Amino acid sequence: ACKTAGEPVRALEAYRNMLTAGIRPNLFTCNTLISIFAQQGKWQKALQLFELMFKTGLEPDLVTYNILINGCRKGSQWGKALGLFEEMQDIGLKPNVYTYTTLFAALAKGGQVAKSQELFQSMKADNIWNLPSIVYTALINAHAKEGEWELALQVSQYMAVDGES
Repeated sequence: ACKTAGEPVRALEAYRNMLTAGIRPNLFTCNTLISIFAQQGKWQKALQLFELMFKTGLEPDLVTYNILINGCRKGSQWGKALGLFEEMQDIGLKPNVYTYTTLFAALAKGGQVAKSQELFQSMKADNIWNLPSIVYTALINAHAKEGEWELALQVSQYMAVDGES
């Protein structure tokens, strides 16, 4: 209820009451609380709650990282988003379409088109293909925004080869 009402203070209070009562929150509860702050672009608070998850003995999942990467995108924190992307892979979580699309958007928002291109090249090197057109479109838009038409066209050609034209 607090999530849909957009009341982060009440949600945080409910979370603290759970802890005080000795009720251990589950992953869904933590992800929901983190999401409330991330959706509002309050990435610092979302990351604090993420750290608190570990203290309660919970392991984050792909959803947790996607929420945080999106929160960092909203807060114009492309460096943090990229760090979370690398961290999730280090612990064995595989990024999904949402992860890539959100990360490309965060990098584009931060004017980091070169980093987007590096990520795309890394994906190619790792044989990560058969991506939905939305991932390609995010990268094409990032290049177009920066006036890098040749790179946008190159990504478009990769998309066509991948069968997503």
